[in-house]
Amino acid sequence: MKRIWAALLILAFMAALSFAGHSCVHTVVNDAAASLETAKTLAQSGDFNAAQEELRRAEEQFGRGGHILELFLKREYVSNIRISLAGLHAYAYKESAPDLYSEIDKAVQQVRMMEHMYDSIL
Repeated sequence: MKRIWAALLILAFMAALSFAGHSCVHTVVNDAAASLETAKTLAQSGDFNAAQEELRRAEEQFGRGGHILELFLKREYVSNIRISLAGLHAYAYKESAPDLYSEIDKAVQQVRMMEHMYDSIL
């Protein structure tokens, strides 16, 4: 009987950990992707200074949640996205606007891939 209770306790713990991980990954991914999309919209409207600030905000948001993502996903994946996000503000000028749009789209896809990779482990 003790084995059954121990197994149920382990199952409940794993379910809670899985739910917490999914919630965390979902929140970090959606916040970062929303900030990136906002930055792209600001850049398309010609406000590159505000776009730079929004890109820095996205990098900061991902940085705060990135260490939690590393608990559930490979550290290399999270580090690669951090590097990508860190370099985006360098493109936030009128002269390099097409490159900025392309890099933001790529970064959004990378960030969204985090959620897909977490879901695939479950």
